[in-house]
Amino acid sequence: MKLTFKKYGQLQGRDLCEFVLENDHGMSVKLLNYGATLEDVAIPVDGAKRHVILSLKQAEDYSKERNFLGGTVGRIAGRVWHGQWKNGDHILQLPINDGENHIHGGFGLSDQSKGKTLFPFTSACLIQMAITAFPATCSWRQLIL
Repeated sequence: MKLTFKKYGQLQGRDLCEFVLENDHGMSVKLLNYGATLEDVAIPVDGAKRHVILSLKQAEDYSKERNFLGGTVGRIAGRVWHGQWKNGDHILQLPINDGENHIHGGFGLSDQSKGKTLFPFTSACLIQMAITAFPATCSWRQLIL
């Protein structure tokens, strides 16, 4: 398994990064930290790479226009009314981040005009998982590339 990355731009003072995962059989997946976007999936077919999802031409294009190509779903795909989730008798108050409601799992650096979140990678492309207010047993680790 091979992991590579490149920085391809900046948004709100944060690096935009493209990560490429490739297995020993030649299958590769490209991911962006902009909106947790799945940019490309390629599989080897008859000695050539076959791209199996719809993608824009280059990573830079994802922040230029509103689209949902490669969109991934976070902890919640939608809105939670008044940010309240009930589990039995317990009511969990989630952060209010969309008017009077909670949307898409929490806070991040948002490009509001595009509806995308820039996940918290530092200039060294630090990958981390941040959990806010959600009940779960969670483990996380950091990977500095």
